[in-house]
Amino acid sequence: MRLLKIHIKKYKQLNDFTINFKSIERSVGKDPFRFLIGRNGVGKTSLLEAMGLIFTCIMQDETPGFYFEMMYSIELDGVTVKIEVQPNGDILQLSQRGIPGNAHEIDTESRLQVHVVDSTGMKTRLDLRKRPFSEWKEYHPRRIIGYASGPTNIFEDVLLHSPEESIKSDIYDARHGSPAEQDYDLQMLEIEHSLINLHRLYDDASYLYIDGETSKYVLLCLSAAIPSLYSEKEPKLDKRYIALREKLFDMIGGVKPIGVTFVVDEEKLKEYIESHQVPPRFQLLVKWMSTQRELPKDQAICHVWNISRDKTNTSNAIFNQSIKKERVAFFSISGHQNDEYRCQGFGFDINPFDLLTMLLVAKREGFLLDAHLMFKHKGLEQLIHEDALSDGEYLWVGRLGLVLLSRANGNGDVLFLFDEPDVHLNESWNEQFVEMLHQLSENDKGKTKDEFIIATHSTLLLTDADPDQLYLLERSRIEPTHVAPMSISTFAANRAEISKRIFGVDSPIGQYSMRLLKEKFNSEDKRELVDLMKKVGPGYYRFRIHTQIEKLEQSKDNEEGGKENITSDEED
Repeated sequence: MRLLKIHIKKYKQLNDFTINFKSIERSVGKDPFRFLIGRNGVGKTSLLEAMGLIFTCIMQDETPGFYFEMMYSIELDGVTVKIEVQPNGDILQLSQRGIPGNAHEIDTESRLQVHVVDSTGMKTRLDLRKRPFSEWKEYHPRRIIGYASGPTNIFEDVLLHSPEESIKSDIYDARHGSPAEQDYDLQMLEIEHSLINLHRLYDDASYLYIDGETSKYVLLCLSAAIPSLYSEKEPKLDKRYIALREKLFDMIGGVKPIGVTFVVDEEKLKEYIESHQVPPRFQLLVKWMSTQRELPKDQAICHVWNISRDKTNTSNAIFNQSIKKERVAFFSISGHQNDEYRCQGFGFDINPFDLLTMLLVAKREGFLLDAHLMFKHKGLEQLIHEDALSDGEYLWVGRLGLVLLSRANGNGDVLFLFDEPDVHLNESWNEQFVEMLHQLSENDKGKTKDEFIIATHSTLLLTDADPDQLYLLERSRIEPTHVAPMSISTFAANRAEISKRIFGVDSPIGQYSMRLLKEKFNSEDKRELVDLMKKVGPGYYRFRIHTQIEKLEQSKDNEEGGKENITSDEED
């Protein structure tokens, strides 16, 4: 998919805001990486949230609560079509233009107005009364994935809670809030449709939000499964995926996975088994966790152990304690030859991204209570688990590993919303971030079919950004947030110039060190300047101190030379 245009009437800092996305064909890399840049508070995160709200709502036949217009493209069977979506307002629009509307011809019931523009430019409006937009799956992004670093983001609400609450509200309105004379069949149809959307929301996991806590599930799924490629004779493992996975793991010390542990709610497990009503998304997990003994290696499920335990949960009240029954299972990981390690007990056909969505849905439903990965670092024998990794290692694997998992899960059309992915990463990793993004997102034909919207302040990331991939957001007291023209190209540019021209940085060093240096620059004390130069790192300001020392030495030599000449003249 490719985003083409978004207009937002009013959402947080965004007021009558429009962004037109440029064609990637003009960029150097021709990859769909869109960088939102600008100072704090201009609305970069708000724009990411608004995008998530719009898509999660329209895919459930809802509106986000603010007026919008959006245009994006989808490739169907090698042909690109454009989708235009906005809230439905035919009657209002026609009355404002003085055109009488025919109620039989105009859709006044649907919340959305959707047009499809084919490759010839012919524009057709979808009849959402016959088939709601939630059922036009071919015109949807296959998935919306959000990853945020800041404490004020609401991605979890946008991608998970907001769609659920909106659908539940529709069900309530249909049951209790509608007029008594409403047609009963129509009322039941609306409720049925809302329930279908609700089940789809739970089961399809079309919207995923990953944060620091759930990053470990990305690490676990990378370690426990490999996508298979089906040839004419038999399935085989994806060698490209294996090589990229190993490259990621080598950057965090060379991870060698040993096994994974799942902890589930035993009462819910028992309920699922007895009722035979297991949610489709985690049927496999229920199957794995319901086996209480180790099975032979040639069978589909091989536990090293699977036990039940009672665990005490203590609330804030000192005397309020409860016993929670948990089922714990350990699955070993084998196949380390040629780095083809995976959990044999999960079966050959399980896709690592499907495994991730299953675990996240099971966690959201309260069935999966915890999960752990046991591993060793290459060349070391100590067995450790994921808590031994640093925040930066966690987030590096979480962000880029998510891209690799998505690449192995289909034909693209995933919308990634990354809010400051450079946070917690060292400069070496930030230097490699965009390059790794290219490698991990490209398919076998060297193309990236997913869409990436990345909000960042990192000048290092921006040196890898083509001018046509950049969108500078600005606002002032008299002008709302808007996309401003770029004054420079950041591609392969000097980072100090990027900081100065885009983020308004006046100095290449911090204000504290600058103040101290200014106090010393005009010093006449050579010893003081020599001591200062020992503390200052390489660069312009060290050179400037060195120059000042040379001037003092030259001045002293001149004075001493002058005195010698005067003495000589007097003697003569």
